[in-house]
Amino acid sequence: MTTYRIEIILVLVFLLVGCFLTCHSLEEVCIVPDNGNLKSPSFCNTTTTINSFCQEARSNISYAVVTVLSGTHTLNGTCKLNQVNNITLRGQSVSKVLIQCKDSGFLFWNVSMLRISNIEFIGCGAYAQDHCNFALSFIYGSDLTLNNVRVSNSKSGGMYIKNVVGKITVSNCKFVNATADDPDNFGGNRVLYTPSVTTYTYLTITNSIISGFGYDGIAQHLSGLVFHLESLKIIINIDNTTFMQSRGNLGGNMAILFYSFASVTISNTIFNGGHAPNGGGLYVAFEKSIRDDKYESVSYKHSPEVLRIINSTFTKNTAEHYGGGIYIIWWQSTFLNRTAYVDITSTIFSGNCAHGIGFAQQCCPLQCC
Repeated sequence: MTTYRIEIILVLVFLLVGCFLTCHSLEEVCIVPDNGNLKSPSFCNTTTTINSFCQEARSNISYAVVTVLSGTHTLNGTCKLNQVNNITLRGQSVSKVLIQCKDSGFLFWNVSMLRISNIEFIGCGAYAQDHCNFALSFIYGSDLTLNNVRVSNSKSGGMYIKNVVGKITVSNCKFVNATADDPDNFGGNRVLYTPSVTTYTYLTITNSIISGFGYDGIAQHLSGLVFHLESLKIIINIDNTTFMQSRGNLGGNMAILFYSFASVTISNTIFNGGHAPNGGGLYVAFEKSIRDDKYESVSYKHSPEVLRIINSTFTKNTAEHYGGGIYIIWWQSTFLNRTAYVDITSTIFSGNCAHGIGFAQQCCPLQCC
């Protein structure tokens, strides 16, 4: 009896594994350049163009490896992938795959297990949400990896991440040169988490460059990179990354807005040449949360908002008013139910300037603001 039972179990296991491999086998799709040959390379199941791929694969592709062949590709309409999963979008070579956009961009909506690598996106910008116009927009979904991706000369913003949970990794990437042209545009690069996020999220940015995002005098909350953190379970680590030459009206190179309990650690990172009214290098605000009455439990009360800056450098950042290098502000009611922790260790401030107070750092607590 025991022998038969073991044999039956083994047969069922083999059947299940076989079904899984059949139903979830990776399809290899190749995208040829504009002047390319539609003849399929030997490793491709399907060959297409970038525009045909975006039209056909909106919600019909999962468990696929999409290889963008070397050359220049022109995207003529917004490429939106909706509710698909386990997608790898990779360039065939490290430096020879270019996607140029004509009033278009990429919108990934509720996509899980997305990996993008070895591609340069030029002149892209697609309406995503919240009056934003970004080259690459990732809204909802889970588990995102960007590696060796370059985004340049975007319409107004480079990367927009909203409520993507799980593990997010941005490594060896460059986001350079964009200005906002919309009065309702947040511009720059933006990471937004709302209170609806209840899953722990770990976002890591390493070995990357964010540079040349400019404020044109009309845009809101524009900075090189803006973190808007309202969720309770966000952990962010930034390491060995350079933020430089960005201008904003809410922090030059970076702005972090804490609305609830989150942790941000910045290490081995350079902030150079940023400019803003306050916080040319970095603007940090522990905001007055309209949700304080919802965070009454003991565990929430004693979960601090944490900012750590370790072994980093702030050089030649400027502010029109306060905090050439860093400006930190917290509002009077912020700490009624919440605790903030700021630690700046082994960090160099050099050549920063503010016309008001605080060439290097300016902290503005409680009623004094």
